Amino acid sequence: MPIPKIPLSNVAIALSALFYSGLKIKLHKLNNAISNIQLAGRFQIISSSPFIILDVAHNVHAALYLAKKIDEINSKKKKIYAIFGISKDKDILGIFRVLNKKIYYWYVAGLKTNRAADIEDLKKILIFNNILFFKNIYDAWKSIQKVVTKNDIILIFGSFFTVSEFMSIKE
Repeated sequence: MPIPKIPLSNVAIALSALFYSGLKIKLHKLNNAISNIQLAGRFQIISSSPFIILDVAHNVHAALYLAKKIDEINSKKKKIYAIFGISKDKDILGIFRVLNKKIYYWYVAGLKTNRAADIEDLKKILIFNNILFFKNIYDAWKSIQKVVTKNDIILIFGSFFTVSEFMSIKE
């Protein structure tokens, strides 16, 4: 079986469901599907110079998966700049702790939803040296573009809202 681009546990669950469904699918079609399946916003690489990665990781478990995926592609230890926006009901500090050693500089931004963590509250929680705070994703994006080189990695993550807002300004 090919190595999937989505979490292996997700593929395992889908294969189990397929097995118990009784449906018959040719092995080459199944292998092709596993090789090509992608989930928008789940370690989605939209540029390679610089690398721009979108991920909807919004809990500690997803952050751990994201950290593993970053390690897989960042063997040359490129600088990673993160645009991070998150909902107020998430384990913000837990997510931050999982990824902080991998991120060179954080661009923490407010989101256009009433579920978003307030920037002033984030400033009280995230007391680290390598952080800048922004009113919104657009401002964070404009700022990050001034410092990133084509050899760096930009990671946009923390919420479906974060990825969605970024995609709307990137288009």
